[in-house]
Amino acid sequence: MEELISVAKITGVSETLLIPLVGRAMAGRLFPELGFSDPAAAAVLSKLNFDPARLAGSKEVVKGAAIRVMIFDGMAREFFAGRPDALGVSLGAGFGTRFQRIDNGRLRWADIDLPEVIEAKKKVLAETERYRMLGQSAFDASWLQKIGRRAAEPILIVSEGVFLYFDAGQVKQLIDRIIDACPVGVELSFDYCHPILTRNSRELTEVKGKEAGFKWAVKNPKDLLQWNRRLMLLGTEPITERLGGVTGAMAKLFRWLTGTHVYGVARFKIQPK
Repeated sequence: MEELISVAKITGVSETLLIPLVGRAMAGRLFPELGFSDPAAAAVLSKLNFDPARLAGSKEVVKGAAIRVMIFDGMAREFFAGRPDALGVSLGAGFGTRFQRIDNGRLRWADIDLPEVIEAKKKVLAETERYRMLGQSAFDASWLQKIGRRAAEPILIVSEGVFLYFDAGQVKQLIDRIIDACPVGVELSFDYCHPILTRNSRELTEVKGKEAGFKWAVKNPKDLLQWNRRLMLLGTEPITERLGGVTGAMAKLFRWLTGTHVYGVARFKIQPK
């Protein structure tokens, strides 16, 4: 029997990367109505020495993870539909399998995460000429010089389930560095939450018992346009509203009252200087 890969070194905030992996691997069976499946995620999960029941206790969490990844996938497919040879980058990629899901046979992709995460990931997924994995912090912007971007090449940068765990200063600094390094052709997508979620995020099912809690929040993604004049908001998509049931209804009510999503994904374009 093949020896399972240990994830014991992946702790604290990094441990939250297992949540979307479990969600993607189990969503097809638990929520067939979503029309989503991720065989690559299921294969990865089967190779890890990890009990998915630890994070699959709440079906709402699993469904939310699947909905979120479907939103990011949709944005990525739209981006590459018009730029089939472009470059994609995932910051804090975890055991993400976006490249395996959306690969068009031409695009290039780089997954970036902490060394201990990438060390484990390379044991369950193989790099190719078009798919690379870099072991370093997403907030160490030196990855901008390592991803092999061609001159003026369009880039899609996504960060899923990462920025929420860091403070606003760190997020802004990273976005400013990306903008400075990429004069044209860059889109940036990431999830965000309203401040109301940061008040009790440590008690949420998905982070309970971990050294993790939401630190960064924004009342409206439009507020981020004040960070840098070159940011242009292309749109937002709700996550919580799509859960349905009481949670989805409450999220819709929240949007009606505040004009913004309690938890969603924002898509930005970096404008020329």
